[in-house]
Amino acid sequence: DKRVNDDLAKAAFDLYLKQLDFQKRFLLQEDVEQLQKYTLRIDDNLKNGSIILPQVGYDILSQRISQAENISQELLESEFDNNKDELYETDPDKLPYVQNETQLRDRWRKILKARIISRYLDLVEQQKEKEDKEKDEDLWKQAKEKVGKTNRDFFVRLNQETLQDHYDRYFNAVTRAFDPHTNYMAPAKKEDFDIHMRGS
Repeated sequence: DKRVNDDLAKAAFDLYLKQLDFQKRFLLQEDVEQLQKYTLRIDDNLKNGSIILPQVGYDILSQRISQAENISQELLESEFDNNKDELYETDPDKLPYVQNETQLRDRWRKILKARIISRYLDLVEQQKEKEDKEKDEDLWKQAKEKVGKTNRDFFVRLNQETLQDHYDRYFNAVTRAFDPHTNYMAPAKKEDFDIHMRGS
């Protein structure tokens, strides 16, 4: 029995923002503030059929994904100081959005460094079962190469997202604002679901 009003709009926006950049790897604080301006328009836009936020979110996120892709490629071409003692927060709820590109670069540096170290430790563990041990420097090189490939594949998938995907994400946030167990199904997915349920 929830009404389509400002309270619902705020709940929908919070869910939309989390779906847009849950791990806070792309958006800057200024981007979030720009998107927040549309919060109280969500209920009005739904009522009059003029949906604006997904287009704005798509444009901003596409720009930031491209920026993050370039940053990560540059970082993977450089050397990481794996002996430097530093902290890396993995809980997005404890992370603030970055303020600028310098902070965004540093966040990606820590993300990639943590992945390389984790991959290196996996390789070290695998070495215990082998008779011919590989050199430590070769393990670091392999770890970096594997993280590089995973990272490239990740951005390929992100760049395949369409504007329709962003509309679907937006409508899903709205339905979940009504009820956390209610999801929006895009027409094509709904058709697939119906076929699966009918078995024909």
